[in-house]
Amino acid sequence: MNDIVLACQGVCRDYKVGPETVRVLRGLDLQVAQGSLVSIVGTSGSGKTTLLNILAGLDTPTAGEVIIAGHALSAISDRQRGVIRNKDMGFVFQFHHLLPEFTALENLLLPSMIGKTYGPDVKEYAASLLERVGLGDRLHHKPSELSGGERQRVAIARALVNRPKLVLMDEPTGNLDEDNSKQIEALIVDLNHNFKISFVVVTHSRDLADAMAERYRLVDGKLLSGAVTY
Repeated sequence: MNDIVLACQGVCRDYKVGPETVRVLRGLDLQVAQGSLVSIVGTSGSGKTTLLNILAGLDTPTAGEVIIAGHALSAISDRQRGVIRNKDMGFVFQFHHLLPEFTALENLLLPSMIGKTYGPDVKEYAASLLERVGLGDRLHHKPSELSGGERQRVAIARALVNRPKLVLMDEPTGNLDEDNSKQIEALIVDLNHNFKISFVVVTHSRDLADAMAERYRLVDGKLLSGAVTY
């Protein structure tokens, strides 16, 4: 049986809205095995971003537990959660969040500098990742010199530079045109196949969702398994 890199057990999230309590997530259960490709889709306001923040350890569930790489997040400190995020997880957002004053290669090296793992081997690996995502000739270009699709490729390569077990993606094609979206979709599948990293992709794109092997819909605060229909 494959190792479980991410698990949710009975996760709920409540918010106070005036005198009322609104339950956004209702007892979610999810298991993500090593090397899985998982998509989660839902309408605007369904709680996708709330769920992703909880999975990343950036928000705390009202009830339930999140376990990442064997660590129950409720049982460890904020500092320890930060170490896990930097070591075992990568993140890709709708907007690339690249630092404009740094080159593509320098943006990739930032996570290793934060995690104090930087060295010549890391630089070589970062350059190889940019080559892998089709940007071997763009290492020393700044974000302003790259197209939207190229900037998102840099962001994806940056998420992999610390060799994480799991990458969480929030609308990775949401800001791209159809052609670039298709390229990013194919890139995710390729990286999953070759690096055996688990990807959890939150998206409103049916095409991207359907490209993942395991598909879930977030409906009324619960995860439903199956193909996207709308």
